[in-house]
Amino acid sequence: MKYEKPQLNFVATRSTDSVADICWAFATGHFGQPFYYDIPGTGYAELAIFETTNGCTGAVVSIVAYHNGATIADEAVVREAIAMGGGSKAQPFKGSPFETSVDPSWS
Repeated sequence: MKYEKPQLNFVATRSTDSVADICWAFATGHFGQPFYYDIPGTGYAELAIFETTNGCTGAVVSIVAYHNGATIADEAVVREAIAMGGGSKAQPFKGSPFETSVDPSWS
């Protein structure tokens, strides 16, 4: 039998998918305050979470406005991003599509 040198293989274990509902990303102490989503190629949407009697479970994410060329026609893209969620305890996770301020590089 011939000796073979052991090999190491690194495997990424961090999922690229969101694991928390969007409400958790901005709800804690941020109800009604805006956060933003960059719509690929067409501007960005301003969103807010409005408090209900049941916290995140009953909170409603609303599209407040569209900016820089984005329009109501982009609503489906924004709603899909909201459905995917992201963030934890009012801190967006790294790579979250939602931000608390507008990035100057956004379309």
